[in-house]
Amino acid sequence: MDAINKALGNAPVFVIAYIIFMLPTYFLPYLGSNSAVVGAVVAASGAGVTPAFWMHLGAMLILCLLCLIRGAYVGKMWLVIFPILAAVFDLFPGLSAIPLIATVMHLLAIILGVVGATAIERSTPTTPNTMQLAPSIQMVEASLPAMGDAVSFCPQCGMGVNVGDTFCESCGHRLRCSVFGTCEFGVSMTATKGVG
Repeated sequence: MDAINKALGNAPVFVIAYIIFMLPTYFLPYLGSNSAVVGAVVAASGAGVTPAFWMHLGAMLILCLLCLIRGAYVGKMWLVIFPILAAVFDLFPGLSAIPLIATVMHLLAIILGVVGATAIERSTPTTPNTMQLAPSIQMVEASLPAMGDAVSFCPQCGMGVNVGDTFCESCGHRLRCSVFGTCEFGVSMTATKGVG
């Protein structure tokens, strides 16, 4: 079940799976899956409900399950209401005569199952927690200069360099030195703010 949850967490997989199980709901009515006349004739003959109805109902239940899993993954538990409404308008003989309602419900399920979810999908695995950030923050604070210190930066990578350095310790870029032995730095400035 975990593999299904993970697969349906991928938006293209959800859309393709939904369309695959939605397609039978469009051709099964031609076999009498939601016809009141065919249902009455089959019931009068004592055969029960047509096999096409059971296939139609099965496809709708799978669509409900797909939306339930996708809705739980993206935080939209209400997403399952659209295939349920599509099933109601598809399988009840009087309501199935209203055109395009089931189609609109299917489209809403697909669109709302994908829209807004991509931001959640992208941020979920890459969002660092505060424990991961703590060492980085401490390293940045330790590398900041004290107030009044002269600071120079490598013109290649932008990292801070000491005034007497010939090469950048970060990227190895040679800092230009004049004939007189003094080095030129990309940017030089005096620190005016401390971090507190």
